[in-house]
Order: sequence, then structure tokens, then C-alpha cells
Amino acid sequence: MLTGCAARGSVFLKGTSNSRPARSQAFSIATRFWRSGRAKRHGRWLGVAVIDLDGFKPINDEYGHEMGDAVLAEVGRVLRASVRTEDFVGRIGGDEFVLIFPEASANALHVAVRRAFALIREQLEVVGTSYGVHSQMLGKSSPETFDDFKKAADAKMYEDKRAKKAQR
Repeated sequence: MLTGCAARGSVFLKGTSNSRPARSQAFSIATRFWRSGRAKRHGRWLGVAVIDLDGFKPINDEYGHEMGDAVLAEVGRVLRASVRTEDFVGRIGGDEFVLIFPEASANALHVAVRRAFALIREQLEVVGTSYGVHSQMLGKSSPETFDDFKKAADAKMYEDKRAKKAQR
């Protein structure tokens, strides 16, 4: 069962055991948008951001899983507060979150993600983030499935993570 549901599609799941339902719900929401045909027919934007918390393991190791869960819940709250009500926020595993932005251009997506990161840095000084975003106007050249779309954002998140490690 999903817990912590917020208004109109923004969801954060507390605890690590609920990550599979969040992933399933995220893909269900995006797939309905994708398959409606309306999005592709009318050239609607879809944006996806994949966010990974950097250096999260030491929080669990040093302060315990209860504190780690509290940090994850706060990150979810901050993410939810930084997006529109029609956007989806879910924790999809461990310390990884997905944000789905129907009808959001690439520029709007980057603005939303930067706003979320600013709030996370302001409120949670101990948490760093790596992220990848993918936004595209849907149409004939769109990826075949939403999973392909998310994989593009995932790849960009791992590029960001590698770049940050290389700077150290």
C-alpha cells in the first residue's frame, strides 16, 4: 500500500520496502500519459528527473536507519514542495527518487530541479545530490516506451555522479 500520498499525484513513500510500488505507480502514471495518444498527437512535453543522494550510506552507518529514513522522508517532503501538484515525486529505491513532469519543457524541468536542489541544500546540509534529466516533446521520434525515456535520465544522472567523483 502507498503511504504519504499527497494531492494530485505527488507521492513519497516512506521506508525502503515501498520502493517497488512507487516505481510501479510512476511508470503507470507516465505510461498512461504516454499512451493516451494525445501527448504524441499534440506534441506535448514530458520531463523526467532521476535524483540520487550522494554519500547517503554514512548517515545510515553513523546515525542508524531510523535517522536515514527521517532524512529520506524530509528529502521527499522538500521535493514534493518544490514541484507542481500535477507532477509526480516518488522514491524508487534506496536513496533514488524519480520526478515526472507532464507538460513541462526542458527549461521548466531544469528550473524545477534547481529549485528542489536549492531547498535540499538549504534544509539538509548533509545531503548531496546527483541528477539526470530528460525532457522531450513527444511525437514520432519519441522513445518507444517510458522505460526508455527514464533510462535516458538515468544515464545523465550517472554522468553527473562520475563528473563529481572526478572533481574530488
